[in-house]
Amino acid sequence: MTYEDFRREYDAVLRAGMGGGLDGLGLRDELARLSAFAGQLAPADRDRATADLDELRVIVDGQDAGPTAPATEEALAIVTRAQAVQGTNAERIAAAEQAVAELNDLAEVQADERDARAVLRLAEPLTLLATSLQLEAE
Repeated sequence: MTYEDFRREYDAVLRAGMGGGLDGLGLRDELARLSAFAGQLAPADRDRATADLDELRVIVDGQDAGPTAPATEEALAIVTRAQAVQGTNAERIAAAEQAVAELNDLAEVQADERDARAVLRLAEPLTLLATSLQLEAE
């Protein structure tokens, strides 16, 4: 993922938040998803993305969203753990794929469909990471 890809996703979330298409909890879930994307960027781009996310956090905090759902917290821990793997491309692909499987399992046991969707959205950056690493290995 490039910063431009991140920014397109960010802009779509920002428009939805400002236009009322996302409530505070939806914005908080999208913020978590975008944070996962930002973690995949090159260091300089990651700094730019972090600044963007700080702006979005101001909006989220202003909407009194309340706490992040426990399922989203658990999903973020899974994503963070997978993104922290520093081995070979094959090891990083395996970690990303394992995390996606864990996220799918977590989503399946959610009673609230909204929580399940939030968990599944966090699998997207890991799927993109695995795909880009596979293409890089070819």
